[in-house]
Amino acid sequence: MKSNTLRKVAAPRFQLLLRIKHPSMDPAEITRALRLEPEHAASAGDSVSTAGKRCVHSESYWLTSLPTRSMLDALRWGEKSAASRASDVMPLSKEEFRDLMEAIGGIYDFQLLTWLRKLQEQRDFFKRLAEEGGTVTLVLQRPNRNSPFTLSPKLARQLAELNVRLEID
Repeated sequence: MKSNTLRKVAAPRFQLLLRIKHPSMDPAEITRALRLEPEHAASAGDSVSTAGKRCVHSESYWLTSLPTRSMLDALRWGEKSAASRASDVMPLSKEEFRDLMEAIGGIYDFQLLTWLRKLQEQRDFFKRLAEEGGTVTLVLQRPNRNSPFTLSPKLARQLAELNVRLEID
């Protein structure tokens, strides 16, 4: 007998990527500076593919996927954070929790603001990249491209402060 019960399908998750391009920087230097492992990296200049094909890259390229939390997970972390202050265990910082509360209904804003806060530690490196003709881009890949995305003033300011581009796919 066939069941007519519909199974609940998990909503597709979005993905957040960090992409860096530079005229000549060694991708290993980017990896060291950011302390993140790339999913893909290529040095500017001549190279040979794994299939033995010669190619020339016009610039260095570095890309990684940034881990993200679902809004429900973030709320649970925030609850744990508030409940565990006595033991000084705070999965979310006070700033992250405040940003979450401001961004309810805006999971993209929350994720972007969280990562921009973490990337602030590398602001000197990002400044150097820009001065040398490189670019830093956060790529937001959304499952539902038909829904609007609104860039908050706070998010716009933080992107501008780090000279980070936002690409919404």
